[in-house]
Order: sequence, then C-alpha cells, then structure tokens
Amino acid sequence: MYLSGSKWKMKKKRRRSNPWRVLMLLVLIGIGVYFERVIVPTMPPPFVPEPTATQSPVAFVTEAQAQFQAGKLEQAEQAYARAIAVDPDEPAHYIELARLQVFMGKYEQAEENASNAILIDENSALGYAVLGWAMDFNGKYVEALEKVQYALQLDPNLALAHAFKAEILMDVSVANYEEALDAANSAVLLDSSLLETHRALGYVWESTGNYADAIESYQTAVGINPNLTLLHMSVGDMYLAMGDTDNAIQSYTRASALSPTAVLPYRRLALSYARIGEFGKASQWAEEAMHMDPADPYLHGDLGRMYYNNNQILDAIRELGFAIHGGQMPGVWTVAGQEIEVGIEASVDAGIEVGDVVHVIAIAGERSELEALVIEIDDGIPPAPISGIDSQIEIHGTVEALVPGAYVVGLPLEPGDTRAVGFYYTYGLALARGGQCELAREIARALLLGVPDDEVAASNAEETLQLCGAITPTPTPTQSP
Repeated sequence: MYLSGSKWKMKKKRRRSNPWRVLMLLVLIGIGVYFERVIVPTMPPPFVPEPTATQSPVAFVTEAQAQFQAGKLEQAEQAYARAIAVDPDEPAHYIELARLQVFMGKYEQAEENASNAILIDENSALGYAVLGWAMDFNGKYVEALEKVQYALQLDPNLALAHAFKAEILMDVSVANYEEALDAANSAVLLDSSLLETHRALGYVWESTGNYADAIESYQTAVGINPNLTLLHMSVGDMYLAMGDTDNAIQSYTRASALSPTAVLPYRRLALSYARIGEFGKASQWAEEAMHMDPADPYLHGDLGRMYYNNNQILDAIRELGFAIHGGQMPGVWTVAGQEIEVGIEASVDAGIEVGDVVHVIAIAGERSELEALVIEIDDGIPPAPISGIDSQIEIHGTVEALVPGAYVVGLPLEPGDTRAVGFYYTYGLALARGGQCELAREIARALLLGVPDDEVAASNAEETLQLCGAITPTPTPTQSP
C-alpha cells in the first residue's frame, strides 16, 4: 500500500550548506582551543586560596627604622620580626632587632637574637659587638667584654664595638676609666652619627661624676633621636644629680609622655618633687607609679615614704606595711566621683567594667577612705544594708575608673638593699608617730640587729625607740617582720 499526499517522508531532504555558519563554527573552535591551552593553565585551581604577594624584607626594615626614629619601639620590634619571617637567613635583621631590644629593656631577647645572627654568620663583628652589649645589661661582664674584644679583632674600626666596650669597662670597674674614655672617644670619632657612640661617652662621664659633660653627650644623642625614653631619663638623672630639679622634671615629663605606661619616669618625678620639698606632688606621682604595678612592694614603699614626709601618717603606715609585711591590696574604684577601696571580701559581680552602673554599700575606714562592703551591678533593685554595721553609705552611679587589686610580697630586711632599709626605718617612725609603739619597737630592734653598720638606719631606729619611750634596746625579738 502506498500513501500519497502525506507530509511524512522517509527520505531526508538535503539542505544547502551556509559558508558563514561554517566560518563561525571554526572561530568558536579556535577560541575554545586557545582558552584550554593558554588561559586555563594560568588560572588557580578552584576552592584553593590565591596566594598573596610576599612583601620585601627591605620594606619591613625600612618601616622598623622609621618606627624606631619615632620612638614607637613596639611597632619597630614587630616590623623587624616580620622581616625575619620573610628572610630568616639574613643576620642583619637579628642584629638590628637585638639593638632595638636593648633600648626596650628586653635584654634576654636581645642576647638571643644577637646569638642567632652569629649562628648564621660566625664572622659578624657587629653580631659579636651587640651580643656583648646585651650580655653587659644581663650582668655577664666578663663574657660581654670577651665578645666585644673579639668583635674588634674582626673589625678594629667598628664604632659600635668601641662604644660597647667603653660601657662594659665602666660596669666592670670605675678604675677602667681611662681605657673606657679612650674607647668612647674612638667610637665618636669613627662614627658620630650613631646615638650609641654619644650615649657611651655620656655613660663614661656619668660613671665618673662628670655630670655636665655627661649631659652634653646625652643631649647629642637626643638630637639624633629625640623620641627615646631611655635618653631623656639619662639627661634627667644628670640634672637631678647636679641639683637642677626644674630641668630634671622637664626631662622626666618628656620621658613619661613617650612611654606613658613605664613606671620609672613616674618614680623619678616623685623623687624630683621630694627633693624640693613638694611632697604632695611627689605623693601623686608615686601613687601613679604604684597603680601601674600594684604588686611591686618597692612602689608601695616609695609611696609610703612620700606620705610620711607629707605628714599623712596613717597612709604612710598602710603603704609601708604593704612593702614590709606584704598582703592583699584592695582595688581602687571611682564610682560617681568617689574613690572606693574594693577588697576581695566585697560582693562584686563578675565582669564589671568602666562605664557600668553599680550600687555600692560602703563604710568610712580609719583613714577616712571609703571601703566597699558590697558592689553589685544595677539591676533596678539596690542591695540590702548589711546588718550589724553602722554608718553605711549607699552610692549609686557609673564606674569611672577601675584599678585592680593585687597581692604584695613583703621585702626582707637585708643590708645590701638600701631602698628596703629606708622603708623599714621610715615605717618604724610612722608607727611611733601613729601610736603603734609595740610594732614600732619591733621594727627598730630589727634594724639595730639586722643592719648594725648602717648609721642612718641606726639613728632612725633610736629615734623610734625614743618616741615610744624605750631608749634602751631590749633582747632580740622572737620573730622579726
């Protein structure tokens, strides 16, 4: 049977080819081949992070040098560390980091980094010189001098080696004055652009009591880098030694501005004001220093002596007691404009920070200070008064400042620790003036027995006994403080 007139035909009809279509197809094929062979090999694999370009160590070193010149020592230290991470086989990075860390007071780390430089280059004269300098600050005088001498064998014209040798010689003995002065002068002649060479010459002058010459050398170093706390402290110390308190205070104030978290400038400011009899200001600076490191017994002792000289006897007894006996020091919070001592026995909600609103129940202490009994975060319900305690004070407000408490370890009475000895005899006098004669006599007798060769301590101990009506020394106490 045949079908006719149907649109269905089993034989396909041949179509004529289109040359433009063929040309377009060939172009697409060419693009695909190019993409596969040229573009794809340069593309990172999927889901793999694309690596970032590694910054040159030179850029990090340049940054570190700029930060050092600006007095930003922590940032400079970080930049040198990044340079080492990028190029750990370059000894110069370790050497410069070690030099920086000496100025930062990180002597152990400085010694380690200088040693790392020598491990990489055993013939590095500068590496041995800086290693000797770091060892000197660590009290390793004999080894330090050996390292610097070896550095000079490797390079007799290395200015820094001469400078460091001068400092080490003076630390070994002031009798080395002439040799040290020759070394320091040689350092300046070899390279007067280095602040370390002028600092070394200043150190020699300082160690021999030539304070005016020392100031001149230290000021030259300050001119090279005016943003180093250590140099301003050295200048201030020379002015203070010469009795020029005004210039000393200016130098220490500049040092504290450069390093606002450093304790030493505040201690020196307290001492400077004490020298001119301004014990109120001295107490303020000593208190600032103590709050920076409340666990340091020496800072409590310094503050106690300032209080004593300012006739704040009860405050002096408290701070000197921490220095000698130790104990738990309460925190000091400022709430609604009032300072409150907060001991560990107070009920304090965890996590209270500056800016929080709190309820406080407090009482007045024996020195008229406020002592917190309870501190609670403001939850809308004030804490209930403590039963059995009179004259309770309720305070409600914002925490404006918060100085945490700390545990203080007391200082033993040792003949070689003149600073602590001063705390002991001042404590005895304060106790006697405060009417606490039993403990005052114990302190006085401990001084007479413990440091019999200290004339100042003995004189103050006898005055303490006289104030308490016990001029004749009694047998050794069974337990010294």
